Amino acid sequence: MRLQKTLFYINLLFSYLFQYSNKKNFVEPSKSIKKISNLRSLNKLKIYFYAPLNARDKNSAGTEIVILGMFSELQKKIKLLSLPWDISFSNNYPEEEVDYLICFKSQPPKNLIGKSRVILSICDEGENFWNHLKKYHAVVVSSSRSFYNLIKKKNPNTFFIGEAESEKNISFGLENLKKIPSSKLYNLYWHGGPNSLSGLLPLKPHLMKLAKEYSINLYIVSGYQPNHQYKWGPLTVIHRPWSPKNMRVTARKCALGIIPSRGTLRTSFLKPASRIRALYALGVPAIGDSRVPDVVEFMSHFGGPLARTPKEFIEKIKMFFDNPKMLNEISLKGHETVSKKYHNKLSANQWINFFLEQEKIIK
Repeated sequence: MRLQKTLFYINLLFSYLFQYSNKKNFVEPSKSIKKISNLRSLNKLKIYFYAPLNARDKNSAGTEIVILGMFSELQKKIKLLSLPWDISFSNNYPEEEVDYLICFKSQPPKNLIGKSRVILSICDEGENFWNHLKKYHAVVVSSSRSFYNLIKKKNPNTFFIGEAESEKNISFGLENLKKIPSSKLYNLYWHGGPNSLSGLLPLKPHLMKLAKEYSINLYIVSGYQPNHQYKWGPLTVIHRPWSPKNMRVTARKCALGIIPSRGTLRTSFLKPASRIRALYALGVPAIGDSRVPDVVEFMSHFGGPLARTPKEFIEKIKMFFDNPKMLNEISLKGHETVSKKYHNKLSANQWINFFLEQEKIIK
């Protein structure tokens, strides 16, 4: 395991130092589906999505974002197109033979039934799969193009289907934006996994100073502890456990989000824009980290604000607090971008095109 991680990080460093963009080798299924003229020519398929539960016997945030949000849209689209496909999702391995077994960040069972084509769906933790990537028939990367380029070194049959936002969150954001951000209390919003909190801590002394100039609170949605409050000097921190419901409830309270990244290559260079994109989907404008290529790409669609250092984050916060018109405009542009370019309906289309392409390969 130690050697596997060492090899992963060596390749990661090489990818970072010698970044390249080769569109010919980049495989991203289309977000639109061409008319399927002859349904009878399609094989009947059993497609099975598997994701293990986390340590608390719940679906992880990754499962919620990458698989479950897309899955309901995929069901609808398969039915709409009258495709002869039976799809299912479970936290347990299949008990019968399936045509495709999609393992989300997991290994296939040792006693796999039949001759299923095993697909790895992965968004991070590449170091845990580095020596196993070749055994999958295909890999679907969802986090970032940087991560895609790294994974493809080990498995040439690698595809990119980016993370997206649910209809529920996008619709919520549209409703939330009826009360423009500048009309809310100037509360700040941060969310992410417990390990990601280390990316926020460098801002702590700066946020404490900011709280002396502006009447603000900091809302954190992270982890599993029940709602609790604590103080960072003059700054009140309201900390809520992560859940889709708490993400939406907190969005009503906040005028601006901040998503600084952790400093390592694995936690910045390879990371997706999912945390910042989620806030814009919910109607909360937010400042992203310019060290994360996927964040930079997402923000480029609408001129979203970026920062790199704690000082830059604070400067951008003040800029928006002092310019309510700019705050409102960026929130609307960001939400529109998510709705048009990062909707789970588009991800569902990509998965359908992925399976169609795999069927061509089989034939």
